[in-house]
Amino acid sequence: MDAMLAEKEKKLAERDAYIIDLQIACGSSGVANEALLPNEDLKNQLAAKESSLESMQILVQNLTKKVGDSEEKCSLFQEQIESLKNIQNKERERFQGKEATYVENTNFM
Repeated sequence: MDAMLAEKEKKLAERDAYIIDLQIACGSSGVANEALLPNEDLKNQLAAKESSLESMQILVQNLTKKVGDSEEKCSLFQEQIESLKNIQNKERERFQGKEATYVENTNFM
């Protein structure tokens, strides 16, 4: 995130330097003022794109968090399923043992 901010600041500084160079090249005549108007449009477009980028980054962070939470829940459910299968197998074995004892006792009578 810091690297992205540093890159953004670097690009803004380069853009500002380029704008100053253009203004100097245009001189102090009315042409310079005309060059500033499109520059303001570019600044507005840049601000809108930066805002869009920030909202996308927030969206990605939220989705990443949700995926992580879902994966954790899935893992817990899988553990619970394994535990329930083990309990079911133990109960089945216990029941089969009791059933075998019952069948054995009824055959002797």
